Amino acid sequence: MSWQPSYQEVLHFVEQLSPEEQAQLIVEIRERSQGFGMWQNRPEIVDPELYVLRLREEEAKKENGELKTPEEYLAEIAAWDE
Repeated sequence: MSWQPSYQEVLHFVEQLSPEEQAQLIVEIRERSQGFGMWQNRPEIVDPELYVLRLREEEAKKENGELKTPEEYLAEIAAWDE
């Protein structure tokens, strides 16, 4: 069983960081929890970040393998909301 620090211990460590490091930590935590959160609880997905990266790469290409233009990609995303 591995050791896990308490919330108070983590808070103490974070308070030792510079304001810039604290801001960087906030961004990273938000990206990890919100960016891939829905994928983290799926047992068949071992690496959620890699899984989402591959999905994004696939969505960026046309059926023939060519990359979509930014306009094509944005139009496709806009169509999702219709």
